[in-house]
Amino acid sequence: MPGQRRLTILALILALLLSMQAVSGAALAGPDTQGVQGQLALFGPPVQGLLDANTPQATYSFHARAGQPISLRAVALSGDLSLDLVLFGPDGDGLARGVPALSAPRTLIIDAFIPPADGTYSVIASALSGSSGQYEVRLLGGYAELAVLDDFSNGFDPLRLEWSPFVTVDVAADVVDGALGIQVLNRGRLGCVEPDQWSAYRDLYIQADFTIEDTPGYHEYGFALRLARGTSAFYALIFSSEGDWALFYYDGAWHTVQDWTVSPAIDASDRTPRIGVFVQDSTFRVYFNDQEVGVITDDRPFALEGGIGLVAGTSPDEQGILVAYVDNLAVTTPAAPYGAMAHAGTAEVNSAP
Repeated sequence: MPGQRRLTILALILALLLSMQAVSGAALAGPDTQGVQGQLALFGPPVQGLLDANTPQATYSFHARAGQPISLRAVALSGDLSLDLVLFGPDGDGLARGVPALSAPRTLIIDAFIPPADGTYSVIASALSGSSGQYEVRLLGGYAELAVLDDFSNGFDPLRLEWSPFVTVDVAADVVDGALGIQVLNRGRLGCVEPDQWSAYRDLYIQADFTIEDTPGYHEYGFALRLARGTSAFYALIFSSEGDWALFYYDGAWHTVQDWTVSPAIDASDRTPRIGVFVQDSTFRVYFNDQEVGVITDDRPFALEGGIGLVAGTSPDEQGILVAYVDNLAVTTPAAPYGAMAHAGTAEVNSAP
């Protein structure tokens, strides 16, 4: 890899701003004693219910981490239901109110809200003006439009991707037992695996669960972002077994955007991490097990859109096979046509003391 750990690419599979209304808790009604109480799970299925004169509101709670963007969607499914959607913080203060989607006015969206602190948050869906009907509420990571939710299982689902088997002298990849397996067979190699469907993403949030099963010792894993169609040009957001992360751009040569940076949030011994990246314009927010490990802005961006991929790599100094599995791949994009509602702000990197 670039820097002291430059790896040689030998395999590449090319297969309105939402207006957030921050308001004081006194300006917003709290949970009603007649209302529904429940839980939301990140990337879980929508919860559904009925709002009417007897149950005018429903309150759902969930845990959120500071700096880890979330989005909420509420949809009026039936009747004359006119919805209100309000997000509350751990201290009970109102933080944001849902905005109607331009193309779907019965849908309310809170897009890419960045929680200010760890804790239990709640969202209240209310029926306005005596209206009633069925509704649903969903919690997403990153942005409010769900583009990919791939558990690598069999069966058709429009949110799943297709991954064709691939093998070269250095890298092999295939879907096995409900996960995408990537094998890097030789030292000093970086394998990059793309889905069969190429889609151009600009702003996005991507996360996946990695499992490192076999390794020669040192190893790397992460995402390829803004892949150019038909060419080996992309950003590589990579974590390593040394407890650090980096961001590079490859276009036949390696360009360092953020060199290897240690973070106390990265557990070097963790063989089953969840990693994520929130991309807005040319700013990349990086997450390890739902904790922010760093923020970097590419002041002279090499690319503003492109496809996605999954990467795994070995050290040029150690012989052995790396076997990594990827599961629960999720991609979200901004709620069109507004874009993200929370800007990343000034770029900074969290370094170990």
